[in-house]
This record gives sequence, C-alpha cells and structure tokens, in this order.
Amino acid sequence: MFKTRIIYPFLFGLYPILFLFSHNIGQLSIFDEKSVLELVVSIGVTLCGVWLLWLLVNGIFKNRYKSGIVVSIIVSVFFIIGHKPELGGNFMLNHLQIRKEGNSNFGLFLIMWKVFVLMFLTFCFYALYRIKKDISTSTRIFNVIAVLLVILPVVNIAVYETRRAIEVKQLKIGEMQPFTEKEKHPPNKMAEGLLPDIYYIILDQYAAASTIEENAGFDNSPFLEALRKKGFFVASQSRSNYAYTNLSLASSLSMRYLNDIADRLGRKSKDLQILERVVAHNTVMGFLKTRGYSCINLRSMWSPTRWNGYADQDIRCAPFLSVGFLRLLIQKTPLGPLVQPDRPFQNTTLCQFSELARLKRADKPFFVFAHIVAPHYPYVFGASGEPVSAAERKGQEEKTLWVNQCKFVNTKVEELIPRLLAKSGPSPIIIIQGDHGLWEPWKPSWTEQFYMKTKMRILNAYYFPPGDSIPLYESISPVNTFRIIFNHYFRTNYPILDDRSYYSHVDKSPFDIRDVTDLAR
Repeated sequence: MFKTRIIYPFLFGLYPILFLFSHNIGQLSIFDEKSVLELVVSIGVTLCGVWLLWLLVNGIFKNRYKSGIVVSIIVSVFFIIGHKPELGGNFMLNHLQIRKEGNSNFGLFLIMWKVFVLMFLTFCFYALYRIKKDISTSTRIFNVIAVLLVILPVVNIAVYETRRAIEVKQLKIGEMQPFTEKEKHPPNKMAEGLLPDIYYIILDQYAAASTIEENAGFDNSPFLEALRKKGFFVASQSRSNYAYTNLSLASSLSMRYLNDIADRLGRKSKDLQILERVVAHNTVMGFLKTRGYSCINLRSMWSPTRWNGYADQDIRCAPFLSVGFLRLLIQKTPLGPLVQPDRPFQNTTLCQFSELARLKRADKPFFVFAHIVAPHYPYVFGASGEPVSAAERKGQEEKTLWVNQCKFVNTKVEELIPRLLAKSGPSPIIIIQGDHGLWEPWKPSWTEQFYMKTKMRILNAYYFPPGDSIPLYESISPVNTFRIIFNHYFRTNYPILDDRSYYSHVDKSPFDIRDVTDLAR
C-alpha cells in the first residue's frame, strides 16, 4: 500500500526561517552574498536537526505518524519558546538591544511561559503515546498546511525581490564613474604616482564637542586639540546629512543626497537593503578603483559594512555570528544566550584599530574604509579599555557608559594617528567622522530643536599631506567630503552642495525624510 510521505516536520522547521527572512526582507536579499549564506546555513542546520530528532523520536514511539506529530510540535515550540518580544523585527539593530535586558518582571513572565510550554508538551507526548487509533490520515492534512505555510513567505520574498531589482536597475547602483576629459591631463602627484593613501574612519555616534558637553557634561576639547596639533582640521560646525547610519553612510559614500531614492521608493518604504547596496557598491570606491587605487574594507559589527562589493580586500574583524540574519534566528530560540554580543564587539573594535595600524602600501595607493561601532552602544569598554560586563552596565547611567567608551575610543585614535603618519610613502589623507550624533538627550528636559542638534552635530576631522591646500570650511558635511578631495586630487568638477540635514525614523519610515537644517544649527 502506498504510504504518504511525511514531509511536514521538515516544512514546519523551514517556516520560521522563511517567515523571519520575509519579515526582514527590507534589510535582506536573496541576491546578497551574506544574506544567502546565512539563509542556506540556517536551512541546512535546521533540516539536519529535524532529521536527527526524527530518528530519536521514531526510536521511542515506533510509529512514523506519531513521530511526525511529535517532531513538529518540538520544532515549532523550539522557535517559539525562545522568542523575546523586545528584539523586534529589525535584525540590524538586534545587537544593540542588550541595554533593554534585565527587567525582572519580564524575566518572571518568560520563566512561567516556558514552564507552561513544557507542561503542554508533556501532556501532548503522553496523549500520543497512549492513543491506539490509526492517525495516518492526519499526514496529508499536515502536509498541506505545512506547504501553504512555506509558500506564503516564499511568494512575499519573490514579489519583493522582483520589485527591488527594478528599482536597483533604475537607480543605477554599482556603476563606476568614467574618466572626464579634464582627468586626461592629471596633476603632478597623479602623474608621478604620489597619490596619498586614504583612510576613511567612521566612529559611530561620535557627536560634536558641544553636544557631548551639553548632554553628558564631558569636555572633549583636549582630544580635539590633540588632533589639531597633529595637523588635523576639525570642522567645529559640521552636521550629519542624515540621522541614521544607513542613510548617512549611503549619502557620504555616494557623495549625494538620497531624496531621489526616497521619492522613487516611496516615503512609506522600509527597503533598507537598497541603502546597503549603495554602501556596498558606492561611488567613492568605484571612482578610486578606476583611478588606480585598491580598496580595503574592515568588516564591522553592523551588517551593511561587514562586506563590500568594491573591496579588493575584506579584512575579517567581525566574527560570522556577530550580526545578521543567522544571529537573529538563533536569538529567537533557546540558544539565544550563545550569541551574546559583548565579546564580539570588544574583539572586533580592537581588531579594527589594530588592522588600521598594520596596513602597508604595496605597488599602488589604497583607500581603506573602517566603520567602527563605537562609542555607540553596547557599552563594552571602560575609560581605560577594560571590559564592561552586562552586570556592571546595570548599575551605571547610560551617559556615563557612553562617556567612558568615548574616552577609550579617543585613546585608540590618538595611538593610531602617529602610526598612520609614520608609514613609508606619501603622507596619507585621514578622515575621521561621526555618522550621526547622540541618539538620546540625557538632559531631563529638551526641545525639538535641542534634540535635532544632538542628532546631527558630529565630529568631522581631516588630515591632508603637508603643503596640500584643501578648501575646507567649518560647517562642511560628509556629503561634500569626497567632492572636495576628488576636485583637488583628480581635477574633477563636482559642485559643492548645500550642507543640509535630514531627519527620519529608521524603524518606522526611513525614507520619510524632512529637512531639519535650521533646527540642527
């Protein structure tokens, strides 16, 4: 007699993976190398786990139909029992949620919930073990239900990716910029092969000195003065062009504002994957590659900058499970405690500073991009670089934790700069920028104008080879950084844009941007 194949336990195992991927499709893509890798690993491990569980359970029940139901229940509960509501759906921000942990009432609720689930499982297993009736007819029903469940997220992913592919083609993301007639007659430095190496260092959430003092009561002027003594120009009135890392880096690395992308996608769009592609195939790297530069990316703990499509070299500082879809999936299960972020953040940050100092020029100049997720939380460093545990964070104010981590970052930057300047070859260009300012005003009362200032005012410091006269100004914003550099070193003719600041809410409506330049001044 023909036996209906029992496939639904495996499909029930796939459904949470596909649902989570579909739910975060605005930040993931089946055409993105790292997203696909993590999706394939997730599916492979899950199917192997379901198969091994099937062998174990079938050895106990000696009944393939009962075993199918038991395995399906266990797999479903596995993905439910570890779910933490505070993690939300935005996988790129998951590694930042540790500061929300520690709620004793919520912890008690989780314990009670898990006890209830275990009691329910025990009852189901006992009932199935005792039942004597033939339940083989249930297999077809469960198979159909499982197939329908899997089809829904697959269709959603397919529809979304089709629409996205059209948008990417229209936006011409990834196209390298050709030479201009003017560049056929290069300046002396280009002709003699003396073009400088370029270090573009982003310190996440590094605000302007005025913002830090107003909010945290910390005087950061000694650090800025130390930069000036080393030859840096510190733009004291600089503001970020956008309030979030996704938008800010996409803007600075493409040397343009993103209003046209927002208009094309629609103000209600949440497709942050588009911005990730702009960062991964950015104009700055594309331009420099055609001018003889090699491009280096120092992988970060933030998903869009842990890989780069134009990089000739990707330095692996961030571990595989440090961020991204696979980490989010694990967090949604009882295995979540295995991927706590403290140690990866510490190791990645130290690795990035170390690798920056270690890089050496070979046969051609290089451009290195380093997005360092600090002094942004999680606050895993003390003022002297000592590790700060989750237990220690609970007893301190957030502004104190931020200031201590900022002091540590200052120390690492001051140690790094002499090592960059001492390298053989032409003096480098060094750009040290905050991608945005402070997210949370720590003052007890604040106005909208005060909030916009904290969000937009940033650190923005430049070092150029001695004797190079670059037309910088105090209010320069990141969108003009490489326009000015390329105009000087490559004889391009990029117009200098008005320095504007735009605000939006990345979780709710990232492309619903509004001009807050006047509020941010």
